Amino acid sequence: MLICSTTEDEEIEVRISVGIELLKWNGWGYKDSQFVVKDGMICFTGDRR
Repeated sequence: MLICSTTEDEEIEVRISVGIELLKWNGWGYKDSQFVVKDGMICFTGDRR
């Protein structure tokens, strides 16, 4: 999964498609998720679908 926002006003819709038993929190988010900087944009990445 890769979700990027190109403007400050753009909203990101995140769909939860996994059961509650698959949720594994690591502080504020999923263990497999992270923010990265790519070509001057901040992107949210992760392996969950």
